[in-house]
Amino acid sequence: MRVITRDESRAEGVFAVRDTSAASWKIAAMKLWLAWLLVATACTTPNPRSCTDGLCTDQAFPFCDADGSLEGTPQTCVSVTCTPRQHAACRGDTALVCNGTGNDYDLVECPRGCDAQGCNECTARDQCPSGRPVCDTTGACRVCNLDDECASSVCEAGVCVGESGILYAASAGNSNSACLRSAPCTPARAFALARAAAIAPIVRMLPGVYAQGLVLDGPGAAPVSIVASGATVVAGDGLTLTNGASAQIRGLAITALSFAVMCDTRGQAKATLELKSVAITAGSTNANLFIIGNCTVTVDVADLDLVASTGTSIGVVTDGAFSGNRLRVHGQTSSAIAGIGNGLHIRITNSLLENLDTYLTTLGSSGPPSSLSFGYNTMVLKSGFTLDCSTGNFRNVTYDNNVVVGESVVDVASGAGCTVRNNVLFPQATTRAGNLNAPPLFVDSATGDYHLRVGSPAIDAAAPTTTFPSVQPDFDGTGRPQGPRSDIGAFERKP
Repeated sequence: MRVITRDESRAEGVFAVRDTSAASWKIAAMKLWLAWLLVATACTTPNPRSCTDGLCTDQAFPFCDADGSLEGTPQTCVSVTCTPRQHAACRGDTALVCNGTGNDYDLVECPRGCDAQGCNECTARDQCPSGRPVCDTTGACRVCNLDDECASSVCEAGVCVGESGILYAASAGNSNSACLRSAPCTPARAFALARAAAIAPIVRMLPGVYAQGLVLDGPGAAPVSIVASGATVVAGDGLTLTNGASAQIRGLAITALSFAVMCDTRGQAKATLELKSVAITAGSTNANLFIIGNCTVTVDVADLDLVASTGTSIGVVTDGAFSGNRLRVHGQTSSAIAGIGNGLHIRITNSLLENLDTYLTTLGSSGPPSSLSFGYNTMVLKSGFTLDCSTGNFRNVTYDNNVVVGESVVDVASGAGCTVRNNVLFPQATTRAGNLNAPPLFVDSATGDYHLRVGSPAIDAAAPTTTFPSVQPDFDGTGRPQGPRSDIGAFERKP
């Protein structure tokens, strides 16, 4: 091949003719070899971001995101900055868990599957330890919160109680049975066996409607503990304690026509009753919810409904004591709270009292003094009212940090025997010293929503007192305080 090229000495106007055939082939061959060498070199140098072989060799990108669940591109090595031991993602039944130093992921096999929370600890409650007996919907074992989360139907302090420590009663139970889960007895038999036991077992009233009232008669070695969630007593008289009986009852519902709860043991040994998470209704024109005398009653979390009755919601007579926390008292058309006699004591906190009226009287000045204490309540009166503290033995009356609202003038108390501090009282004819006379600004009182709106004078305005140094939590179970100070009334406003 002959090629004519312009010589570098073209300034002389001379063209040179050269034979370039052999040289051209050598140059072309060299270029081809160099190109192949470059390609071969590129193909043998690993891509630090690729992990098609499942391996990541660059410490800056230590983890192979095989399915793209972390950064979106499968088979890619990714950098890792994570919270040590925190779950990141699932790959089938394998969990990606941040290592101990937060710079890589460990692959953890999940024998019971993997979900958004990580490896499932359980799929059924028999896989959980006794201290955390419930397998929840996230596949984690936890403590029990409800009785029906336990095979025994009894949850106490987060632990499922074994059937061997329980006497089972049912509405159609047998009066002669051994009170087993498979053969429940009547409530009366269960109560009798519990009182006679050296170590009192729990009585579990199984869910259902009980057409006879409950009677606890006489003391035992320990208070009778009754779990009754799902059980409803519908009778003339719902619950009666006599002759020094002592009981702790949780979860019971009572609908009575006459006396829902009667613990009047005057002339007998003093009785005690603790109620928790109960709903009590009395439904006739002169029905009563509580009649208490020579008996100590404590109620925590309850709905007390005196349906259109002229009776009394909470009636305490001589030597009786009632302590209520987180109550809703409503429905009455007459006295909501009545104290008659000497040596009686009433204390109510964190409660909503609707259509409230209060009647207090003594049987003379020679008997033991009585006391009435209201703290952190919201009291909605059907009219105004004034409590007379000037005579008789009701000289230890305390109202602290309550919201009291009436349809007419609210004076709450008169006389030297009353202590009225740091309340929202509205309307007042004359503002009582140390109290507020302003609308409390409920969210919607027309629909019964007595939570506080922004701007309420009750927000962050409570002041601890010797009678009520701390009251936890509020009516809804919200901790106090949510701000610099607790709120006045039953409802603590969340920010």
